[in-house]
Amino acid sequence: SLYVILAIAFGIGGSGPVSAYTYGWSFMQMPYAVVVVSVLGVLTPQLAELATKGDFSTFSERLRFGLRQSLVIIIPCTVALVILAQPLVGILLNHLNASTQLPAGKVLAILAAGLPGFTIFQLCVRGLQAMQRAVDVFGLYAVQNAATIVLCIVLGRHSLAGLTASVSIAYAGAAVVALAVLAARHVTVAPTIWSVHVRRSILASLTMGIVMAAA
Repeated sequence: SLYVILAIAFGIGGSGPVSAYTYGWSFMQMPYAVVVVSVLGVLTPQLAELATKGDFSTFSERLRFGLRQSLVIIIPCTVALVILAQPLVGILLNHLNASTQLPAGKVLAILAAGLPGFTIFQLCVRGLQAMQRAVDVFGLYAVQNAATIVLCIVLGRHSLAGLTASVSIAYAGAAVVALAVLAARHVTVAPTIWSVHVRRSILASLTMGIVMAAA
């Protein structure tokens, strides 16, 4: 799917869109790498031990805990990146000049909008890996890649924004499928997405976003 994305990006406008997508993806990964990878690093050995023991009740609780901890921080990061994408990219890539609208900023904002879906998908995959469900994991990655390719062809052939949106939409859809696969394995984590902690984070993030946008 990455090959298809970069090929279509090059077809849209040469190396410029390719660089914009690459930079946008790298910046979008920063909050995931700092927050979610850290949570998973602690959680994965616990999940593997619980799966080995067959204690899927506690397994579900720990995975829900990891998802809740991740989303509570990822959601405000998402709002901040969507609103501040252009200034951030301008400062980092355009010699501290944030007055110019750069393609990488547009890419970052659209990819950041898909960051919660990306996070949920990756956490579900890690849970299935802890359960040694390699076939399920392979199937989920196949679904996500196939969805990305189809959406890129449908939405992204003539637009960098459409191409980038294809990735975010594909991860969101794959996250829903991953939650369903976990539920079929008697691991229920979907209710965490609308838990009180996540709702508070959404409310605080929206308030923050309004203030940031106004400023």
